Order: sequence, then structure tokens, then C-alpha cells
Amino acid sequence: MSPFREAPDRTRATPAASRDEHDAVDQMVRQFADEMAFLRELVQNGIDAGATALTLTLSWRSGGDGDARGTLLVTLDDDGRGMTRDVIEHQLLVLFRSTKRGDDTKIGRFGVGFFSVFAPDPDEVFVVTGTDPHAEALRLRLARDYSWVLDTAAPRRGTAVTLSLPRSLADAQRFADASVRALERWCPHVSVALTVETVGLGDDRRARIDTPFTLPGAVALTHTAGPMRLALAAAERASAAYYNRGLLLHERAQSGAAAEAPLVPFVRFKVDAPTLRHTLSRDALVDDESSARAHALVAELAAGPLAAALSAAIAPMARACAASRGTDAVHPDAATLLWMLCAAPRAPFRCPPSSLVWPLVAAVKLDGEVRAAASFEASRWYARTQVAYSPARTAVAKALAARQVPVVDAGFAGVDGAARVVDALHAIWGDGAYDVNDRWAFARAEGAHAALCEAVRARLFGAPLATVCAGRVEGAAASRLWVAVDAAAVDEGALFKPDEAKIERGRALVFNTAHARWTLCAEAASHDLALAATVLAREVLREGRFDEAAETAWFARVAAECGA
Repeated sequence: MSPFREAPDRTRATPAASRDEHDAVDQMVRQFADEMAFLRELVQNGIDAGATALTLTLSWRSGGDGDARGTLLVTLDDDGRGMTRDVIEHQLLVLFRSTKRGDDTKIGRFGVGFFSVFAPDPDEVFVVTGTDPHAEALRLRLARDYSWVLDTAAPRRGTAVTLSLPRSLADAQRFADASVRALERWCPHVSVALTVETVGLGDDRRARIDTPFTLPGAVALTHTAGPMRLALAAAERASAAYYNRGLLLHERAQSGAAAEAPLVPFVRFKVDAPTLRHTLSRDALVDDESSARAHALVAELAAGPLAAALSAAIAPMARACAASRGTDAVHPDAATLLWMLCAAPRAPFRCPPSSLVWPLVAAVKLDGEVRAAASFEASRWYARTQVAYSPARTAVAKALAARQVPVVDAGFAGVDGAARVVDALHAIWGDGAYDVNDRWAFARAEGAHAALCEAVRARLFGAPLATVCAGRVEGAAASRLWVAVDAAAVDEGALFKPDEAKIERGRALVFNTAHARWTLCAEAASHDLALAATVLAREVLREGRFDEAAETAWFARVAAECGA
């Protein structure tokens, strides 16, 4: 179908295409939902024509009314083979006709890409093309109504396509910015030099678009298998992109529940191969032998060298995060380390738990070496079947570390990340992962309320206690009013298990100053010390120590001691 019409006489109005033919072209143009897609198509045509360099020039000229009127000339120039009159008349200007079909050395296939030049709604489109720098070239002019005129031009080799767009200066600047973004998205890894220049737009610039075929990331690799190039990076969100000679064919990303399922969890990858194909509408990759080979290679690389690189990257990052937590700060890489530790034991990596290194609440000495971060391999210093953690750097966790027990700092990535760390630990160790704050408690005397504490001790009538004091009680005993712990350690802080906190000879009784009952009694003591002390003493002694008769006798003794 040829919707274009050559003007038989250039002195007369050029005949337009028929309505049916006009609608056919409009439909082709509408398939390019992004009006900037014409840049991708022109770059593709230039590469297929054997170009070694392509330049996009955006030049704005005023229409004489300041910013209100003007023309933006958008020119993509290549140094490829150029086109003959026969190619222009029987290939370029005919829908669905392409000499590239079945040719693996070419990217284009469908013979519709050139029609995208009408998507930005140009006044005119000019094509200047030549096959010999010493021979006469051709100049094609296309109008809005798809009529065309073909005449001669100065000698050149290669093709320059120019769109004449009515734009104000502000609109031209926006179009230039959009053009750069479009090329960066669609043509980031083309195998030829691709340059953008702006003229008359206020910030004239020249920049290269083509970049190396790599992926950024803390853990990334590249691989070549014949004509196929692959780049992979471990990532919290999976994505895939497919290229043919550096031009984007199709991409997919994980972005919420409605997103297409990622091909490889926790992996971003891109593949470039001359045999990869996209559908006509560019909404999918063609599922064939080439794409299957690419996916197989991605899976193989992810499970092999990428997994090994992930394991190697975790250790130094864990040590850095642990060092930051030593100053009560969250390391900038903490969020990255968090998803790495969550992803590493899972497919496709399947890194063994013994290879993972976790930031610890505080440094411990293991096998003669002080470590702020550690793995949980089977060794003489730790059982692989269990792992201790703490959602925060609590006194309990620090006290355990002082006993050389490694405690994972589940809060190394901040409060919001703690639950994810805990989930990851339980996913690996099951019930063998435990919160130390649920099993252990900590108590420390604070030296306040000495009069009230001494009055309580007097009302315990010879209980075998070294001292009575008030202070902090944390961890598994945090809900208790009092605990009895080692008197020798209470000033520095005593670590204990809740079922061991019983009144025994030589121990210190510590009242929990955070308990509501203590707060009330401490306030009452300023008015009636004896009453407040009596209430607290009874709370200590009532925990299963008295039957009714004994308790009555105790009350009688208290009354006598108080002179009642």
C-alpha cells in the first residue's frame, strides 16, 4: 500500500492520499503511543544502513514574535549507505514492505517504522540521502497530507531526516529534553557513536548517548556468549530488558502486585542479541529459541557467578553497618544489605546460611578474633541450629555480647527494617532463631530512692538479701515490679533469666522504676514513707510466700513495728 502521492507538476497543489490510505497511515502512526518513538526508529534505520555515527540536532529559530512563534528542526543524520530512488519509492514509502525481513544483520522487520516521523505532527518531513559522496544525492519532501516530492540534492553519503515542528521556545526546550530522555531509554547501548546537539535553545549542548553495556549495582556482572551480551545485577526489585544491537526491544519491571511476574527474583538483567525479536506492537518479546537461550543463560549466571559475588559482597557491607551501629547510626548501605541478606538464601542464589554475615549488636571475640559481624557456620564457638537476635541494641543484647554470645542486630537497617530481618532469620533457622529479650533480662541499680528502699528492707524482717535498691529492669522481666539478682553485679548491670530472679541469700532486690506500682508508691512516700514501704514489702512477700494465717501474722508484726 502506498498512501503517498507524487506531485505530477510542482507548480500545482500536490494531490493528497485517499481517505482510506490516509486512515491507514494514521493507524500506523497511532501504534507509536510515544511520540518520541520516531527517534528510536530513525536510529534503527541508520544502524541497519551501516552507519558508524549518528547525530541528532535540535535547532530552534524564532518566527519573529519572540517566544510565541518559532520552528524546531529535528534532524537525525547518519553516515550509512544511503538510499536510491528505487528504495525510496518502492520500500520507504510503502507500508509493510521491507528489504530487512529475514535478515539477521538488520534490526527492523516490519516496514512501518518510518511512519513514526508523523507522530509529533510535523509541518513537513525532509529526507536527504545519498550513496556516494561524489555523486548527486536525493531530497524527499513529505507534507502533512502524505503527498511527496523527490528531487536532487548536493552529493553526500548517508541519510539525514529532518522534522519541521511548529514550537515556541519553551515547547522546543521541553521537546529537546524529551528527546534526550527517549534516546537514553531506547538507544542506550547502540554499537555506534550517538550524539545529541542543541542549537538556539538557550543551553546549547553536545552529549553522547551511547554507554557501555553494564548494569549499576553493588553486585553486578557482564557476560558474552557469541553474539549475545548479558548484564546482571542483584537487586531488590527484579527487571528485564531486551536489546538488539543496543536498541531496546522490550522491558518489564516488578512494580507492585499487578506487575508481570519477574523472570528471575532479585535479579535485574538485560540481554542484547541480533536474533532477539519483538512483536509488531512492541508489547512483548517473541518467545523463540533465541529468547529461551537468553533466559537459560540468565538463570545459569544468577545461580553461579552472581550468587558467589553476592556472598562476597555481604561480608564487608555487614562489617560497615555494624561499625555504624556502634555509634548508634544507620549506615547508608543498610537497606541494601537488608535485602541482600533476605535474598541470598532464596532462589536463584541459594547461598548457604553459613556464607551470610550478619551485623552484631556488639563485637564479640570468636576463635581468637574480635568480630563486629559474623556468619553462623558450624564451629566450636556457636551452634548452627540456633541464632540469637535483638530488634534493638538493648542492654540485654549488649550484656550477652559481653559474655561473648553473638547477637544479630536485627535493627541495623532501622526500626522499619527490623521485622524483615527477624522474618529472614526465622525463614532460615525456624524456631532456632530467638529474640534474646524474650529469654533474658537485665537489671541495674540507679542509686535513687534510698530511704524508701531501706524502709522496705526493714519491713522484710530479715529476708536474706544483701541490699534493696531501685533501678532499670529490662528484657523478659520488664513487666515485673521487682527481681532479685546477683548483688555483686547489680551496680554494673546483672544479666539473668527471669526464673532465676528469686530471693536468696546475698542477692540484691531491685525494684523496677518503670513499673506503675513503684511509681505510685514512690510518689506516696513523700507523704507517708512507712505506708509506701509497707505496700511494696507486701508486694514482694505475697508472691506465693504466705498462706492466710502467715500473712495475718506479718500484718500484726508490721503494725507493732510501726507503733500502731
